[in-house]
Amino acid sequence: MGEYLLGVDIGTLGSKGVIIDSEGKILAQHFVEHGIKILKPGWVEQNPESYWEDFVTIVKTLLSKTNIKPSRIISVGISGLVPDVIPINAEGKPLRDCIIYMDRRAIKEAEEVKRKMDEEVRKISGNAIDPYFAGYKCLWIKNHEPEVYKKTWKILDGSKYVVFKLTGEAVLDHSTGPLFAPFFDLTNKCWHQGMLNSLNFDPNKLPPIYSPSDIVGEITSEASDQTGLAEGTAVIAGGPDYQFSALSIGLTEPGEAMTMYGTTGLLALVIDRPLHEPRLVNSIYLVPHRYMTFGGMATTGALVRWFRDQFGMVERGVEGLTGLSAYSLLDREAERIPPGSDGLIILPYFMGERTPIWDPRARGVVFGLTLYHTKAHV
Repeated sequence: MGEYLLGVDIGTLGSKGVIIDSEGKILAQHFVEHGIKILKPGWVEQNPESYWEDFVTIVKTLLSKTNIKPSRIISVGISGLVPDVIPINAEGKPLRDCIIYMDRRAIKEAEEVKRKMDEEVRKISGNAIDPYFAGYKCLWIKNHEPEVYKKTWKILDGSKYVVFKLTGEAVLDHSTGPLFAPFFDLTNKCWHQGMLNSLNFDPNKLPPIYSPSDIVGEITSEASDQTGLAEGTAVIAGGPDYQFSALSIGLTEPGEAMTMYGTTGLLALVIDRPLHEPRLVNSIYLVPHRYMTFGGMATTGALVRWFRDQFGMVERGVEGLTGLSAYSLLDREAERIPPGSDGLIILPYFMGERTPIWDPRARGVVFGLTLYHTKAHV
């Protein structure tokens, strides 16, 4: 009998999972859509329990589609959106909703760090000082939600919350660690105690660091009952969605690159040494002895989703009646419009912007509208 692997990605606007065999053949896949909570401009959250609910739904669906005995699944891996923060208490319960990477509320925290230790942070973290990074979100919680901070046992991200629910182990991986700037030392692949002390942030609230491929625990009896997976199944640490995407298309050597278009968009490059370049996002690649740098936009696919939800009511109605994707229907309308949309220009800063401008206050613009233009042009 064969052995199988289960992989699930916790995304911004949905989660997806696959079961593959030992040759890498996909036996079944399933997608579950979920939403985000935009509380005000620049403030974006998600319910952590939705990640776990998605995971359970996906696993049960995949097991049903394949009729594979759960005991034949030898390992589970989870990737996810980054950087984001979920503070949990000693009982493992989330103390608040997840603050996701799109969220830019920690502007004052970032400005204060920049004022006090700009050069030191860039040298240690290798990254810009911007509320995009998880460390500044953690500082915002400390400053604005002191009771949450006080009760926090560990701070996880979305995918690691699912790992915790499966295994009872609170961990983080070294590919996500640099996105917890300014707390993480890019060169030494660990939490920087001096930086944490300078910022008066309790290092005990941060989980231990593992390689993304390390087995960090096994599925507990409780998790087995909820998911249908076999108790004792190995679970790896997992890591950032964009890095697993890069690995899935074969990026292993320095100089190899990819473009990824999802809720956000990025151009990533494999390199052979840590890069301290604040115009880009710099991290440790999940392939040993490799690093990764990328330039990324905050909203790409998210704009398409926003447009569908705000201006595609007719298409969504047709989708409900016929099963035809609203996105496909919108594509058909856009295909009638020449490249350039007859002079329309869009600045896609609908949630601030990441590289290279690092401006959390940037805003989106649709410029050049005339009475000639239609929804299809946009």
